[in-house]
Amino acid sequence: MQPDIKDRAVGRWRGILAGLGMDAKGLSGRHGPCPICGGKDRFRFDDKEGRGTFFCSQCGSGNGVDLVMRWKNVIFIEAKKMIEGQIGTAPVVVPAAARDDGIAREQMAALWTRAKPLDGLDIASRYLSSRGLSLPSWPPVLRWVAELKHLDDDRAPTFHPAMLAKFVASDDKSAILHRTWLAEPGVKAPVDKPRKMMPGKIPDGGALRLFPAGETLGIAEGIETALSAHVFWQIPVWAALTAGALMKWKAPKVVKNIIIFGDADASFTGQAAAYALAHRLKTEGFQVEVRFTIFYDTGQQEDWSDCLMNQTRAAA
Repeated sequence: MQPDIKDRAVGRWRGILAGLGMDAKGLSGRHGPCPICGGKDRFRFDDKEGRGTFFCSQCGSGNGVDLVMRWKNVIFIEAKKMIEGQIGTAPVVVPAAARDDGIAREQMAALWTRAKPLDGLDIASRYLSSRGLSLPSWPPVLRWVAELKHLDDDRAPTFHPAMLAKFVASDDKSAILHRTWLAEPGVKAPVDKPRKMMPGKIPDGGALRLFPAGETLGIAEGIETALSAHVFWQIPVWAALTAGALMKWKAPKVVKNIIIFGDADASFTGQAAAYALAHRLKTEGFQVEVRFTIFYDTGQQEDWSDCLMNQTRAAA
């Protein structure tokens, strides 16, 4: 029996993808333009264990076959034919030794330990307040540090305050930290990529558990979007961080009713992710509703954070 296409392609993905026309910059292992959604700096081809793995903060993650399917917009059998046509000439490249997961976990634990809870006066609290948000207290899954190194591609490191957020797996067995670099008086830092996950596997089905779950729970993409939806509707709302992660989110057992607060994107990425999740959750037996913001006089569709900011300005 012939080995699975994924097994036969191990170590050959750079050659396969290059042969199919992917720009060499996209195969460098650094953040850059996404061949799937077109985002200019959200994609990284990390090729873990030679499996062609990738991550995009908008599209999510996957292996080499997934990448070809999404990039070329084809079904599996068509992607397999494309890959078959390149395997014979693609050289095997032995991947660099994977980063020790234990070291990564230790670094995240150390960073989280030295971080401080938001108290309403710190720069992270002021950043969230600048987004029109006001809560009696901030969720404990959010913390901040006064200084954190930031690296842009091909640039010297810089240091800025940062807000940290803990993204927890659906089974509670793993977590990863998301970082938002900030600057005074409470804005995003002037860097190319002010938001980044720490290196490591992003747990499928996970989320930022901003509030304790109840029978009714909301889920959104971004942190500010989830917090804004909570302010509007007075229900607990979690954040999945990306459209790709939103589609993979798994609801806790205590939940019966789920409200998906979708992003109204011009590309329809947010809408597609919201309805894909809604369809799956409905088949799993949940009561599901999808909510989007309205059009404003500007004619622009806005996320829930923008909606809250407009309301805050109107009331000022």
